Amino acid sequence: MYKPGGFIGKEACEKKLAEGPLKRRLAQVRVLDPNPLLFHGEVVTRNGKNAGCVRSGSYCYTLGGATGLFVIETGQVVDEDYIDQGKWEIDIAGTVYPARVSLKPMYDPTNEKIKS
Repeated sequence: MYKPGGFIGKEACEKKLAEGPLKRRLAQVRVLDPNPLLFHGEVVTRNGKNAGCVRSGSYCYTLGGATGLFVIETGQVVDEDYIDQGKWEIDIAGTVYPARVSLKPMYDPTNEKIKS
């Protein structure tokens, strides 16, 4: 947003920021049970209501479980409070598992490992 000379899409970003807090966000989900796998299309719920579905998933050995990316599309403002105050679950092949959701990367969110 602050690149000298601007960038392609800068006007669209400024317009989106002017509309107020985001109601659609890309988030990371991790299944707390280390056994099931994610592929794509699994439904992620917050407090029992659909919040989105997994767009991409795989097993993350570093985190010790399946992780994926999904877009939260609930029509509410999505921020850290929204994430922290919800009970997150994911339906994998008809079985519901507890999950953890984050707007930041779950592994090395501050890039300390990259900077070292």
